[in-house]
Amino acid sequence: MAISGSSTTTASGGDPVDAPAGRGTGAAGAQTLAQRAVLGAHAAVDSVARKVESAVDLFKSKAADTAESVTDGAERLASAEQQAVETVRTAVREHPLLLLGVALAGGIVIGRLWSR
Repeated sequence: MAISGSSTTTASGGDPVDAPAGRGTGAAGAQTLAQRAVLGAHAAVDSVARKVESAVDLFKSKAADTAESVTDGAERLASAEQQAVETVRTAVREHPLLLLGVALAGGIVIGRLWSR
């Protein structure tokens, strides 16, 4: 006797045994099993897609933060360069002969080291 949601099969001893629905034999059972496999595969793919999407969003966020840090660093470097140039210009205006002597002495030292 079949129960709703199950099918009856015969055990090796000839006694009827209830099998769960979808686990029957033949084409109908195989189709139901295939449908479950497809649904399981869809769920797995959806889960992986959500995880990948989350990882991509995190990567984008970190990349934007890094780009902002690099831009800030470049701006600070440009500012420091401008300040160094202004400092040298001011020193040259205030003490031109002193800086000329320092440059001459440096040139002599480098020339002697180079000629060895």
